[in-house]
Amino acid sequence: MTTADAPAVRHVRSRAKESVLKKQELIDLVSEEIDSSKASTEKTLDALLRTIKNSVATGETVVLDGFGSFATHTREERTIDGVKHSATTTVRFTAGKGFKDAVSAK
Repeated sequence: MTTADAPAVRHVRSRAKESVLKKQELIDLVSEEIDSSKASTEKTLDALLRTIKNSVATGETVVLDGFGSFATHTREERTIDGVKHSATTTVRFTAGKGFKDAVSAK
């Protein structure tokens, strides 16, 4: 099933801007959306997140069309106010067009 074929989200939650959707709430929503058990949904979500983490950790960029991409970003060594900061590698998420459009429509 493509995202174009996916059913519209049944859950429109009224949430304050500062609220946080925690993992268990996400599992509850997704399991209801796809009519699956919470245990199966949690197992799938854990596998997805583990795969993204392991792929990015090995230097791969993970692209989820319409959602965004995860990639590593290396900041070079630098000196700020006389303090030397070592080079660091971190993760960068870049929102995709579909995600940006959904957020700006709210």
